[in-house]
Amino acid sequence: MMVGERRPSERCYDDDLGANCFFSGRVNEMIFSTDGRYLIVASRRPDIELWDVETRQLVGHFEGHIANWVDGVAVSPNGINIATFNSRTASVYMWNLETRQLLWNAKSGIGGTSQVKFSPDGQHLYVANYTRVLGRYGSNPWEGWDDKVRVWNVKSGQLVDFFDAKFRSRLQTIVLSPDGKTAILEYHEVVVIWDIEKKSPLNVWSDYFSLWFPPVWLSPDGKIVVSVSSGYIKTWDVASQQMRLLIPADDGYQFRGLAISPDSKKICCLPGSVG
Repeated sequence: MMVGERRPSERCYDDDLGANCFFSGRVNEMIFSTDGRYLIVASRRPDIELWDVETRQLVGHFEGHIANWVDGVAVSPNGINIATFNSRTASVYMWNLETRQLLWNAKSGIGGTSQVKFSPDGQHLYVANYTRVLGRYGSNPWEGWDDKVRVWNVKSGQLVDFFDAKFRSRLQTIVLSPDGKTAILEYHEVVVIWDIEKKSPLNVWSDYFSLWFPPVWLSPDGKIVVSVSSGYIKTWDVASQQMRLLIPADDGYQFRGLAISPDSKKICCLPGSVG
């Protein structure tokens, strides 16, 4: 049990939306630092807390997150930085873990934020954005599409690249291969293997539908893609791009979560009742 007096939940004001936030103080995501010394907690208080694992004490907060609740956090591979975001805005934040100093924050696009991922070398931050609000004037095309991945330089806070697979079904998850050359993009109705250097798809699996917005997993050895929808577990071989397993849910149950063993040979799934 971690001990320490947490800040009370507060009503916040969302500058991007121009409205008050209504929420509970629940925890949205927890992640350990790379050396295991700290637990970083992102919550709807809104707050980012730093806990010492050995002493079990709350040792500090990351000040300066001006958006509404904090939905997600990622730790850089070298353990120096953390990145946070709020899903309802395009705002992303970069912090120094030890000093808890805000290094920079930026608006990544015009929609919301699904996920942030550090590159394997820790030099870049990949931000998956999704479309929030569309607008249209007369017979003109709809405007506001923003299902893109934007790439930020961690040190300078500058936007250095972006890519767009041009699917309009909500970009939900991005997974990077261990060598940083390939990305897996999970949309609501399609999974894309993306060549980062060539900015083009290597393969598209369109027989996929995500009802509960679960993430897509990449095996630790980088050879197998695993996706979970409410009714199926599917695995694909990255090299051949062929499906290897198709596991349907039992009657009365649906898949809600998954873990992959460190040797990439076993998967464990959490079933949940339909009712």
